[in-house]
Amino acid sequence: MGLLVLNLVLTAFATMVFFGSPDYDVTFSLVLAGFWTVQAVGAFLSDSKGSRRVGYVLVCIGCFPFLPLGALGIVGARRMIRHAKVREQAELEMAS
Repeated sequence: MGLLVLNLVLTAFATMVFFGSPDYDVTFSLVLAGFWTVQAVGAFLSDSKGSRRVGYVLVCIGCFPFLPLGALGIVGARRMIRHAKVREQAELEMAS
């Protein structure tokens, strides 16, 4: 979860830097903000029980324009899914 949150913060900062820069058009910043929003929605979905894979795919799509910084988000989402699967298996073993 930590890598995913760190990535969300850093990519939000990068989006704000591009938005405040006179060298880049506002449209570019709005596109980056849209990708950041997709990434944030994916981060929340990857933490929920029913739609982890959808959340992971959204995180990957949202991280694409921020590569190589976006790799943190992809690795973080993958770790979240892996830890959730381990927790679910441990709960199933304890229940039986």
